[in-house]
Amino acid sequence: ALQALRILAGPSGRVALFLEEPLAATPGWSLERAAILSQMIAKSDVEPERASESDAPPVRALTADDVPQMLALAHLTEPGPFRERTHELGAFFGIFEGDRLVAMAGQRLHLPRDVEVSAVCTHPDVRGRGYARILIQAVLREIRQRGKRPSCMCWPTTTPPSASTKLSASPSAATSISPCSRSRAELARAVRPSLIV
Repeated sequence: ALQALRILAGPSGRVALFLEEPLAATPGWSLERAAILSQMIAKSDVEPERASESDAPPVRALTADDVPQMLALAHLTEPGPFRERTHELGAFFGIFEGDRLVAMAGQRLHLPRDVEVSAVCTHPDVRGRGYARILIQAVLREIRQRGKRPSCMCWPTTTPPSASTKLSASPSAATSISPCSRSRAELARAVRPSLIV
C-alpha cells in the first residue's frame, strides 16, 4: 500500500496517516512526527458557552486571500498538519487585529457523521482573550447547521479537559497519527512513474 501511496503523495512527498498501530519502519520513508491522539466528540445535547456579543471581536470567514497569514499562524502555533490548500477542506473563520490574523479555527476531516474542528490557533500575543472559544463556536454552528456532529483530534501537548470544555465534548478513542515523508532518493524514483503514465 505504501508503494502505491508514493505516486499519490506528489512532489512534496508528505503524507499523514491515521493508524490503529504504530507505523513499522519502511525503506524509503522517514517518520517526521508521531503521536497518540485523543479524539473528542461533541455532545449533541450541549451548546458551548456563548461569548457576550458586546465583548466579542468580529469573526469573518477566511478565504484563499488569507492563506499566507493562515500558514504563518499555523507555523507559529503548530496545531497539526496545515498546508497551502488545507482551507479548502471546510469552512475556516478568523479574528483580525487591524490587518493581522491573530486567531483562526476551521474544519478538516469530513466523515459521514462527524466533521473535525481543526487548526484552532491563537497568536501568543493575544492568548487569554477567549478568541479560540469564539471561533470554535462559529465552527460548531456551521457544522451543526449541516446536521453533522463536531469532533476534534487533540495532540498529546493539548490538555484534553481544556479542549473538551471548549468543544463541549467527551473523549472517544485514541488514534495514532504518523506524518511521514519520503527520502530524497526515493522521491525521484516515485515521481518518475507518475510522469510517464
